[in-house]
Amino acid sequence: MKTYANRYFALGFAAMLAVTSAFVSCTQSEEVMDLSCEYKEMGQYTSIFNIAVDGDAFLGVSDSVETYYTKNGVFAMDAEGCLALPNGMVLQGKINHTIGNVKIPMTTPAKATTRIIMAGNLNAETETGGTFKTVFSIYDNSGEEHILTITFIKVSEIDKWEWNISFEGKEEIVQGSGAGKMSFTQDGTVATWRFDDTSQELKVNPRNGADTMYIDLDVGGPGDFRGITQFASASTANCTHQDGYQMGNLIALTIDEYGLIEGEYSNKTSHIIAQVMLADFANPNGLLEISDGIFAVSKKSGKPSWGKPITESSSILRQKDR
Repeated sequence: MKTYANRYFALGFAAMLAVTSAFVSCTQSEEVMDLSCEYKEMGQYTSIFNIAVDGDAFLGVSDSVETYYTKNGVFAMDAEGCLALPNGMVLQGKINHTIGNVKIPMTTPAKATTRIIMAGNLNAETETGGTFKTVFSIYDNSGEEHILTITFIKVSEIDKWEWNISFEGKEEIVQGSGAGKMSFTQDGTVATWRFDDTSQELKVNPRNGADTMYIDLDVGGPGDFRGITQFASASTANCTHQDGYQMGNLIALTIDEYGLIEGEYSNKTSHIIAQVMLADFANPNGLLEISDGIFAVSKKSGKPSWGKPITESSSILRQKDR
């Protein structure tokens, strides 16, 4: 067999692997290897990442039995969602602290809302009995949307308001009473926020078969001008963030020079999917070439030492010219 002898490999083929009812189109950013890959429901074929390693390290690929090594290659999603070479060997990376096949989740599950962050202003010049409403969406763990309304009511006492929460549907507030009181300090920030039943959180039964939601309401506090404030200005109080979302479908993939593969999903969430790892050898010249550009370990090469590009390996990833 041939051995690796620091020669340059040019895998000059286009990886055209079938992707079940989808394809991914990619663009390369300037200066760094950062591919933006758009996942499209069109039942076609495409390449995804055309990766090369600058330095002495290698990419790991597996045929499900053994791990082999290559300097570069064009990787595309196979029928199982793994990033694979045209010969079927799958790119290796770290997932959940274990090195294995890099598999791209096509969906990400729904997440129930557990926290609501409020900001904006309540007009200090509002007359007693005056109200201000803000409406926004939250989600249960099945991904179903629930429309929540918070109504603020100015009371006669200075710097104090009442509030109540309601839903458009059949949802039931089982703890937190859905009502309470708040007050402001002289600097216009929140002094107190209390539930009438002394609860610490809002507990909601969505009444659709999904799990009960336990929700913390963050409205700010003394000296915190990032929360709700009370000044002589128009009322604008609203939800600036809630952490729930519906199930999402993959719409984009990126990989950076550090080897991090990130998926972007239709529910406006992004997740780190895997960390591409590089294999360094004490004697890379001792590797055995089993096919064009694919190498196996030998006694002369020594065992691989896995590391992250740049930070743990001196080698770096780059987008290989087509």
